[in-house]
Amino acid sequence: MNTIISSVIQAKIPTSNNYVAYVYGSSANNEPLGRDIDVMAVSADFKKTELISFLIELHGTVRACNFYCITEQMFLADACYLAYGGYYSHKLSVSFGVLSKLGTAIDAAQLFWEYEAKRNNINDARLSARTIIRETHRRIFQQTPTFAAPLTAYINSPDRIIKLESFVNLIARSQNISHQDAKSRSERSIYKRNSRRAFYLYWREYGKYKDDGVLWGRRTLAKIAKCLAKIDHAAVISYLGEMQHD
Repeated sequence: MNTIISSVIQAKIPTSNNYVAYVYGSSANNEPLGRDIDVMAVSADFKKTELISFLIELHGTVRACNFYCITEQMFLADACYLAYGGYYSHKLSVSFGVLSKLGTAIDAAQLFWEYEAKRNNINDARLSARTIIRETHRRIFQQTPTFAAPLTAYINSPDRIIKLESFVNLIARSQNISHQDAKSRSERSIYKRNSRRAFYLYWREYGKYKDDGVLWGRRTLAKIAKCLAKIDHAAVISYLGEMQHD
């Protein structure tokens, strides 16, 4: 399936020989067959961040494809400062797979998880991949509670867990990960400030692309309701533990 998607993406992508593309969400696990295909590409060559929507035929079934072309600048701002509430970087927080990587494009998934490993590595302790992932998921859930929907799918999928832990394990074992490598105090302050308004920032971006630019429009609220309906709260709390106020 990924080979077919990759070839279609190359035809749709803005002119560039310098990008990295990922399939993410349920699409990364080839399940379920009738779901939309979610794809993102990151490049320093893109002039703007945009959503390209089209239909694609896979195994005799026509499916909708949501293809985000994200500028490297916007992805880095989101991964480092949570500038867009995680709307772009958090697409790589649960399930993803590399479709293609051309030129000198950054490895967006590796960069995102390196940032998260550094945030979790407060006392220079060598944390396990499972701990880094769980603490990252805890932080995202606190920032944007609707994250519990994809998190529920992750918790209930051994295959997703194994794949993500295998990826993050390589980062956790890296000698380059230490708390001292984290950003400056002022940059951490920006992240903390944005984390308090992450829910708004995230859904503002959603409305920009999928709700005709309307803030808290009909489609946005319907999507939030759909996310809430998918949450297995007991499973999420069993995985993360009870949330405490700051």
